[in-house]
Amino acid sequence: LIFFISDFVDWGFERPLGCLARQHDVIALPIFDPLEKKIPDVGKVYLRDPESGHEILVNTSNSNTRMGLSKLSKRYREGLASFFKKHGIDSAQISTKDDYIADLHKLFQRRVLRRR
Repeated sequence: LIFFISDFVDWGFERPLGCLARQHDVIALPIFDPLEKKIPDVGKVYLRDPESGHEILVNTSNSNTRMGLSKLSKRYREGLASFFKKHGIDSAQISTKDDYIADLHKLFQRRVLRRR
């Protein structure tokens, strides 16, 4: 059993993870911040990619900007869920704000029920 814990924001994980899942029982635990779902109005902020160092100025006071960022985040999470399902990878989204134990418990309950 392999646990893969990540925010899955980096590029290029798909092929290696798909190959790994063909040979092993993999559980993906994507970590997310609830603020990604509902972007707060905090004015202008710089968002920085920690790996590339690239920065972009975002005006969160603009409701269209907040809505667009939230939709983008939702589409990305849905794409991840689709990828995991396609490759037979169990997953549970883990919030940086909530207790992850309950989410893991639900995941293992689903796994037990599926194997009966």
